[in-house]
Amino acid sequence: YVTKDQLQSTVPTTDALTPRAGEPAPPPEDDGADDILLVGSDARTDAQGNALPARVLRQLRTEANDGAVNTDTMIVLRIPKNGGKPSAVSIPRDTWTAIPGRGEAKINSAYGIAKAHFAQALRGQGERDQAKIERDSDTEGRRVLVQAVQDLTQVRIDHYAEVNLLGFY
Repeated sequence: YVTKDQLQSTVPTTDALTPRAGEPAPPPEDDGADDILLVGSDARTDAQGNALPARVLRQLRTEANDGAVNTDTMIVLRIPKNGGKPSAVSIPRDTWTAIPGRGEAKINSAYGIAKAHFAQALRGQGERDQAKIERDSDTEGRRVLVQAVQDLTQVRIDHYAEVNLLGFY
């Protein structure tokens, strides 16, 4: 139990799978399989919302960007309830689709578009804690991405896992 608690206390979590009031419900659960959205993002922040140091960006051989976040890897992994063979489907990053509440765009921009709008709204409300703005707007980006994937695939996403540049490295 101690090891499990230590692990859980160091892994950041998100409530991106919980729809907000007034939003459409996710697709219904089907056969009880676990459907996991695996995401690779080009975020330049750590899990706490702090900007990665210039030294780390140099090690990653990437430049700073304008704050936009894209999710260039999106894979829906299905693990059947009956212990059958898992399957995975990669969603092409350039898939043109509806972005909930934001019009139409490439699916890899859903996270970034929602994140930018939410961060701007938080700043407009007077929030000045940059790490909090990053964390909260990341959660909004994840939530909108999950909703966009569910709308596109008609698969209910049960779990979400994300790796950013630093995690990939």
